[in-house]
Amino acid sequence: MKRTFKVLTISGIEISVHYTWFIVFGLVTYSLAVSYFPMLIKGESPITYWLMGGVSALLLFISVLLHELSHSLVAKKEKLGVDKIVLFLFGGVSEITEEPKNAKDEFRMAIAGPLSSFALAIAFWFLWLVVLKPLGSAILSSIFWYLAVINLMLGVFNLLPGFPLDGGRVLRAYWWNKSKNLTKATLVATNAGKGLSILMMVLGGFELLLGYFVGGMWFIFIGLFLRQAAESGYQRVLIRDILSGMKVKELMSSNVVCVSSDLSIYDLVDEFFLKHRFISYPVCEKGKLLGIVTLNTVKQIPRERWKEEKTKVATQGVPQNFILHPEEDAVEALEKIITSDLGKLPVVKDGEIVGILSRRDVMNLLTIKTDLGYKK
Repeated sequence: MKRTFKVLTISGIEISVHYTWFIVFGLVTYSLAVSYFPMLIKGESPITYWLMGGVSALLLFISVLLHELSHSLVAKKEKLGVDKIVLFLFGGVSEITEEPKNAKDEFRMAIAGPLSSFALAIAFWFLWLVVLKPLGSAILSSIFWYLAVINLMLGVFNLLPGFPLDGGRVLRAYWWNKSKNLTKATLVATNAGKGLSILMMVLGGFELLLGYFVGGMWFIFIGLFLRQAAESGYQRVLIRDILSGMKVKELMSSNVVCVSSDLSIYDLVDEFFLKHRFISYPVCEKGKLLGIVTLNTVKQIPRERWKEEKTKVATQGVPQNFILHPEEDAVEALEKIITSDLGKLPVVKDGEIVGILSRRDVMNLLTIKTDLGYKK
């Protein structure tokens, strides 16, 4: 199942929508059409309320997109890689592939989002007060009043001091500037984020006890999401800290299990996937890399054809930028592994494959060093 759908590209940044966005878009539209707008203005037809709800929900998510776009544009200005922006169940996220270079850059990136939300709130409020209200347009006035309020709330919520919210990133920038240590600063902001997530889940529990099921569950889900996002954010920084200064050759597995392109799919499954239990293998010919065969590509071939089809039909090529060199920086290599969706990448020197680097190799190093009380 395809989880995200590309919508457009802005300033070289891909804008995608996760399938969960459609769920929350429907819920927001329903809530506005059935409850909010009928309470705000009386006597309109159901179709009018539904149109108001749909337009408001769409403009809300455009506001969220502008919030995230402001983060991404500042990141690009600071020469940081931005993969894409994804709109999903809990709003939006900018997939910035690098950590900021210093505390000032972090602060500028973090504060850009709330400032854009506050600017939108002021713009919608100004249109409501100066243009629409004097005209007596109740429908448009209601929509723009809602957008002014919701953007104000979005800006305030994101300023809460818990990582990975924007306020948590501002807190991280402060501690980073004070301690001169990104990892320690991230730990402080992450702990604040975990505390905030617990508070939100407790509030959600109280809402459930008071009979507000939807609101209570929403607080709990947001709390769980924030906790998971805070922990994963800290882990990314810790991994980069551990890998700093290391080369691919220090992490890669040198005992490469290669398969022949002329091997039948049946033998490939029996002798490699079931025996060695890896989910992908490099395909080689006389030490030269031809590509990678994965469990997913094998599954696409009907089982009754496994004895007649060769491994080469299930082999996918590896783009040149995803082929690693032993002397390559380990942090850059990890970023390539994450963005490649292959799970592991070949390491090639002088045209011959000399190793494999996988996420497991990186995680094993992380586990060992943290268990030994690693400190930078």
